[in-house]
Amino acid sequence: MEWRSIGKFAKKVGLRPTTLRRKHDTGEQIPCHISKGGTHYDSTEQLDQFLNIGQKRKSLDIVEFLLWHRKRI
Repeated sequence: MEWRSIGKFAKKVGLRPTTLRRKHDTGEQIPCHISKGGTHYDSTEQLDQFLNIGQKRKSLDIVEFLLWHRKRI
């Protein structure tokens, strides 16, 4: 398992590190490791999962838009 710092992870998923830290603090995203200095790390597996969820959300948004548009016609 490879770890990514909160900054690198956030950049990959298109979030600010502060947003990702908030997700860690609320339990929405659990870091796989926190160093003694307080640096949060997420795994490459978490990155893959996060990106997959984002892709599914985009797909759902498109479907919802198409259904909404269809009702208007």
